[in-house]
Amino acid sequence: MTKYPWFKAKKYGLGWYPASWQGWLVLLLYLAMVVPLFIAVDSHSHSNSDTLINFSLPFIGLTSLLLALCYVTGEPVGWRWGNLNGSAFAKTTATASEASDEVKKLAPVILVEIKKAKHILLHLHPSPDPDSVGSALAMKFALEQLGKKVTAIRGDSEIPKAFMHFPGATEIVQKNFFEVDLKDFDLFIAQDSGSIEMISRVGTAVFPDSLKVIVIDHHRTNTKYGSINLVDSSYPATAQILFDLFKKWNISLTKEIASNLFMGMYTDTGGFKYVGTSPATFSAASELVKHVPEFSRLIAAMENSSTPGELAFQGLALNSIETFLNGKLALSVVSSVVLNEKGITDEDINGSMISTIMRRVGAWNVVGAMAEKEPGVTKVSFRSADGNVYDVSKLAVALGGGGHKAAAGVNMQMPISEAKKAVVAKAKEIYNL
Repeated sequence: MTKYPWFKAKKYGLGWYPASWQGWLVLLLYLAMVVPLFIAVDSHSHSNSDTLINFSLPFIGLTSLLLALCYVTGEPVGWRWGNLNGSAFAKTTATASEASDEVKKLAPVILVEIKKAKHILLHLHPSPDPDSVGSALAMKFALEQLGKKVTAIRGDSEIPKAFMHFPGATEIVQKNFFEVDLKDFDLFIAQDSGSIEMISRVGTAVFPDSLKVIVIDHHRTNTKYGSINLVDSSYPATAQILFDLFKKWNISLTKEIASNLFMGMYTDTGGFKYVGTSPATFSAASELVKHVPEFSRLIAAMENSSTPGELAFQGLALNSIETFLNGKLALSVVSSVVLNEKGITDEDINGSMISTIMRRVGAWNVVGAMAEKEPGVTKVSFRSADGNVYDVSKLAVALGGGGHKAAAGVNMQMPISEAKKAVVAKAKEIYNL
């Protein structure tokens, strides 16, 4: 299939219909050849049977060529009846869940704003993860299908090399929010960003009146700072929200879109094992990988891209672990002095997965990976094995951050020694430890 399909699969029955100017051109050329051919054959035939016999062979040949073009340039086709047995986003099992009520309600509202927009801005949140990168790229491809001009910017941080093989990653503009002229845009879609601070930490983002802001996110602590806010924490990843949105918008599921949505869902669910992963998640993933047969290579290219600095930081962090509150709270604590001495970069820290590793220890109910990225600025990543009992989003929010029940984080504007004391005190208060 081409990047954007020339032909879409019929919703009822079997076949295609033109979905682009190229598709219509192919169909008109086909008719321009078939109709004159029939007239010419009929005018030289002595009977209806002669016409049928003499016309059938070239007709079969031209029709076969048309079907071949539809197959190569169109959507995957199969027998369909409405949402049964078929197209790119049709349900493939009887147990597949529908979109949430929030998505159903806001999908048409958001689409109206998209259709009105002339130039749409997308972004990645600071220290972007695959859900941020994949969701931005999938949305970019979807909006371009709708004929929109779209610019996606990287935001504050360099895009990790581990994600640069995502389809379309090289098209992301290397600017942060304050390096673009907002007057050039009439719609900003902020995805996977729970607050204004997740748009940029370079400064406070201020939206002009001429810029419509739509928020699409799955973080339960989202502050709903847009004029339209599609925030649904029942989804384990923003990418899964987009999967359901794109169904509602009749977006064709291309390989590029499927790859980015799958990587966003795969990582934010911890490889489909975190709390929140549902039958609907597996159903969506199953549909996505049909369009990305080499999905395992996408995963391997991301997971097998560690740098020596990441491993060095893992050693430092794991060797620095301290326990508090009768062993219920564990914190790894690495100061900016140590980071500078060892030449550890932000990308090394972001890719290290320290809190995820620490969560494997069953005796630790709450864990936190603390790194003083610069003097007086401490990043903390919290994890909990059971977010229903130890909801780390409450701890993160109390300290100025946000996130999910089992995974949350905060940037604390204080030296790491003070930040450690604050985390221990607040954890004792919230969890009665």
